[in-house]
Amino acid sequence: MTLFPWADNLVFRYLSVDYSPDFISHIKLQGIHLPSDFGKAVLKRRCEFLAGRACAHQALTYLGHETADSIGIGRRNEPVWPEDIVGSISHCVGHAVASVAHRSEDVAGVGVDIEKVMSREWANQLSSKIVLLNERHLVAHFDDFCQFLTLMFSAKEAIYKAIFPTVQQILDFDSVVLEKVDCDRQELTFATTPILDEYLNNGINIRVRYSMMDDTHCITWCVIGDNHLKH
Repeated sequence: MTLFPWADNLVFRYLSVDYSPDFISHIKLQGIHLPSDFGKAVLKRRCEFLAGRACAHQALTYLGHETADSIGIGRRNEPVWPEDIVGSISHCVGHAVASVAHRSEDVAGVGVDIEKVMSREWANQLSSKIVLLNERHLVAHFDDFCQFLTLMFSAKEAIYKAIFPTVQQILDFDSVVLEKVDCDRQELTFATTPILDEYLNNGINIRVRYSMMDDTHCITWCVIGDNHLKH
């Protein structure tokens, strides 16, 4: 699967998820296995976990890392990458994605997120938790409110994944605020709020790219550079 415009310095892999024992067996043949505590997990959880790890393994192989078990699991179930690698994994029903890159001055963190567009009912229930008051006027850039809200949710998730290795905590949706929408470039520009002042330079915005895979799913991704981080 090819997404445009995917950054040249990121390796991206996508996999369609099939919820079956045969799918699990197929992934395991690649040398990718479930953690021991997944023994009682439901089929959906096992298939999605393996699909995400398969995407990540394929991306790492492209970068020269051949070991399937080179991705650990952190205390909050986040992927733990090899020392010189940054990356991110995401999945939703039927889809899994991963993006990785060699760590550099320009790429200190990567976040990717994939979501199914929310139903109107869910969008109405969650809008006040996801979108801040000073962000709501930007919905005018989109024809569909549910699409806008899903993109906001996904974009903030991508940012939080990218900065999690730095902040090491789960963040609320008011940690960043949307300032600009560029539909031609499919780009959302966020500023950080004082919540992140301890970790990030608040004068440098974070740009999130997005793509609608079809009418029902969206994907977002972002890159954090060393210039974003306080040292």
